[in-house]
Amino acid sequence: MPLSGPRMERYREPAARVEKVVTFRATVDADKLLVMLSDAQGHSQVLLPMERTYGTSNWTLTRPMPPGSYRYRYYAQRGGLMVYLSPADANDANCLIDGTEGILTVDSAEPVPDGKRPALGSDFAA
Repeated sequence: MPLSGPRMERYREPAARVEKVVTFRATVDADKLLVMLSDAQGHSQVLLPMERTYGTSNWTLTRPMPPGSYRYRYYAQRGGLMVYLSPADANDANCLIDGTEGILTVDSAEPVPDGKRPALGSDFAA
């Protein structure tokens, strides 16, 4: 009599996440610069720090992102004040503006190997 029990299935490697590496760039005279990123409807917001190129006013942030539409804006800390900057005010040359927010569309994403993913808070730009 054959034994019954859990069915054995072949092990499958997890599929690579399909993402595209995106870099946000801004030129702003500030002590600290953050980018607020949200989905197209303005939900799921995240505030990420950008990195300054030493001795300049150039800031970048690079991260993998899945395909979709996103909205973003910048916040600059100057002295003790945090001020809002639209992407146009931050000299973001590649920005599409809707009101006071930039619009970013990520398409044709490709698998990003796990070892190649930049850490959150490293280089990021649009």
